[in-house]
Amino acid sequence: MLKKFGQVLLVGAFAVILPGSLAAQNYKLITSKAEFISLMSNRTIADHKGGDTKDIYHDDGRMTGDYDDGRKFVGNWTWDGTGICISGEIIGKWKIDPGCAEVSVSGSTAKLTWRDFAEEYFTIGN
Repeated sequence: MLKKFGQVLLVGAFAVILPGSLAAQNYKLITSKAEFISLMSNRTIADHKGGDTKDIYHDDGRMTGDYDDGRKFVGNWTWDGTGICISGEIIGKWKIDPGCAEVSVSGSTAKLTWRDFAEEYFTIGN
């Protein structure tokens, strides 16, 4: 059974209360695939709510991820002209319908403004 991306990977996103300083930062919208690769690819992207997910957007369009409970994510990302679209699978659990988002960056924080879900914040690592 296919699950919506937001129901699987974005669990708890609707209950998040962001500190005022996080939401008030000046974010720069990423406007091209090359810029996305330059700023986000091949780096660990951790869930800002507690780091329970750590994903890597590989520059070849693949995605891999780990959850603190040992689950693994594999998938793909594509650039659709204004943002990224993600699809994939939590291995052995769920296939994930594509979810698309505009991506903005402020320092080491990325903001994904999902087209069908609430926005989320992530820490951009090395």
